[in-house]
Amino acid sequence: MKHVMSISLGSSKRNHQSEIKILGETILLERIGTDGDADKMRELFKKHDGKVDAFGLGGFDLYLNYKNKRYIFRDAWKVTRVIKKTPLADGSGVKKTLECMAVRSLHEQLVINNDMKVLIPSAVSRYYLYETFKDLGYQVKWGDIPFALGLGKKAFSSSRGMDALAYTLLPLMVRLPFKWLYPVGKDQDEIVPKFPRLYQEADIYAGDFHYIYRHFPHEANDKIVITNSITQDEIDELKKRGVKLIATVTPHFQGRSFATNVIEALVCAILEKKTENITIEEFMDIFSRLKFEPAVLRFK
Repeated sequence: MKHVMSISLGSSKRNHQSEIKILGETILLERIGTDGDADKMRELFKKHDGKVDAFGLGGFDLYLNYKNKRYIFRDAWKVTRVIKKTPLADGSGVKKTLECMAVRSLHEQLVINNDMKVLIPSAVSRYYLYETFKDLGYQVKWGDIPFALGLGKKAFSSSRGMDALAYTLLPLMVRLPFKWLYPVGKDQDEIVPKFPRLYQEADIYAGDFHYIYRHFPHEANDKIVITNSITQDEIDELKKRGVKLIATVTPHFQGRSFATNVIEALVCAILEKKTENITIEEFMDIFSRLKFEPAVLRFK
């Protein structure tokens, strides 16, 4: 049996295991949260290196791919440089492929339509998702400045503006402590409502779940959430707040949608390759062969 282990900077309350059968193989998917403890992550990677088939890096990114440029987060590199043998996946390949395939599938099945307005709280880290919505004719706003940088209350629609932000700030941002940019540990379990107008104006909230959830409004009647790595408690909370539909871009395994890093690590284990050696075409081919489709939960 192959073993995929995701070690996350996030909350241990989200830990989960699933044993699945894919392409004739049994694979154990395991997620271990460290509640914001980067030292514990480093020790776990070191302890299990060479003993599992693939690692997922959860809770933060090693790479941020923006168009044709790749940036490396310093905090993540410090944690993962102890890995010498086991392939490591941070979800970058899945963000380029499966997320985009899922949105196109939801559009083709008329689950969503381009009369709807989209808010992506952090689109710089989800550029390919943003680009897919734009290609399909959606009105898309990106909220990186308030959500990720904590500045102001405005979301923007200009692609040129996003380019300016990314190329100017990313070389600096990847050197900052990751917790300044992203909810980690206990912060992932807390909702602090902010930016009500941004949430109200959009019909669809898409992208990283923790950015969507962190400032979620008390009332989100008839809104749609397109995301992944969401627990049953969080599903119940969104339903209580009026959300009419949740679509996860990664499939459900035993009642749980895993994060992009887990799905990418799963591909590494199946193909027995490091993620940097897997082409976009190989990712798309295996997702097609596995018939991965977005999981849709309707409440209304």
